[in-house]
Parts: sequence; C-alpha cells; structure tokens
Amino acid sequence: MALPSSGQIFMSQIAAELGISAVGLTLNDPRVRQLAGKPSGPVWFSDFWGKSNGMQLTIGQYNDSGRLHLGFRSGICGGLNPASSDYGVVTQLYILRWSQYDNKILVVTNSGRVDDFNITFTLAGQTFTYPVSSNDARSAKPIPNTMSDLFLANVGKVCQVKFS
Repeated sequence: MALPSSGQIFMSQIAAELGISAVGLTLNDPRVRQLAGKPSGPVWFSDFWGKSNGMQLTIGQYNDSGRLHLGFRSGICGGLNPASSDYGVVTQLYILRWSQYDNKILVVTNSGRVDDFNITFTLAGQTFTYPVSSNDARSAKPIPNTMSDLFLANVGKVCQVKFS
C-alpha cells in the first residue's frame, strides 16, 4: 500500500513499505533513497508522499473477440513500471473478462515462470489481494466481478500492484 500523500510520515512507515526493519534505518540508506526517488542530495520525509514500493500499473483495455483484457499487455495496452519481478520481466498483467461472471487474473513473464503467490491491487482507495497460480486462462483462478468492474471504471488510471 502506498505511503500517505500528505502529512507526517515516520521511518517505521517507510520501513513497512519496504518490508524491512526500521532499526538503524536512515534516510541515506540506498533502499530508502530509491523509494524516495532521490539517488543523491538531501532527502526529506515529504519526498515519500504517495510513494509505493510496488509496481505502478496503468490500466489499459484491449478487446479480443469479445474477451476484454484490462491491465497491461506489452506493446498492446497499458503500462507497468517497473516491470521486473522475482519471476522475471512481467510482459502481461491483466484481468481477463470472458463475461460479467467469469474474470481471471493472468500474469505472464519473459521466463514463463509463475509460481503460487499473492497479488495485491490498490486502486481508488480500495485494496484487493488474490492468489495467482497460473499464467494460463483455462486454469487461472476466478476473481469477483468487483475487481474487474473497478478496473473497467478506471481505464487510463494508475493502480499500485505488489507481489507477495
């Protein structure tokens, strides 16, 4: 989940966002600087407003023979920054909406490897976490309409994404 977009931010919040201990953590730590987007020079707590340690997904939309793809497909729709993950470079991360009642999350990497993990989306003040166990639409786990409806209503907007 992203850090607050205004007000006070504490080192413990920064550490939690990074998934590390706050003990001995300073604003000069390279991981902290990377999150702030400040490789050099002074770092202020306000540099962390709205920052997230996850990926930023610009929601795109692509229709393929009545199947709606909502999210990111490299070279086709949407955007993902950064695209690198523990599973390789993410080339596709989208909700496949076969019908109003059949929605699935698909994640495809350049290595073809997708192990079981959770994916968390934060969009429009809402957070959803779902298990991902396949990059194949036939065996991907279904998700509720709520998530695909939210993506559809926010095409062109940015969603925070984390793998865990």
